[in-house]
Amino acid sequence: MVAKLSLMDVYIIENLRKAGIADDEIKKEVRALNADSYQYVNDSFDFTRLHDLSDQIDEILDEGYEVKFLTFTGLINLLRLKFQKEKTRDFEEEQFVVSKLTMTDSELKELKQIVSPNWKISAEEEGVRIEPVHSV
Repeated sequence: MVAKLSLMDVYIIENLRKAGIADDEIKKEVRALNADSYQYVNDSFDFTRLHDLSDQIDEILDEGYEVKFLTFTGLINLLRLKFQKEKTRDFEEEQFVVSKLTMTDSELKELKQIVSPNWKISAEEEGVRIEPVHSV
């Protein structure tokens, strides 16, 4: 079973990866409870949050994760941060729906794992579509 993380924890992990820090290095520092050493990456994040994940950090970085609850803004930020996808260039966005998203098969597989159950992802002829799941 894949680990379920808060959106903030995901932002922290993906910012470290985007900064070029290797997963093995992240694992080492988190297990040693030295995640605060990454404060230089983004001074608005509390990297010590990762200390709470020290027992799971290998699994999280090796096998992936799911965001517990993903807002629309969080979805857009995650597309940009993790997949380098930008609005208008890589997808269209209207009324809380992402459409015509260009992704490789491996990116799509990873996205499906990451996105919380409040979103429906479908592959269409024009690209990937992500829309909220509406409850009755």
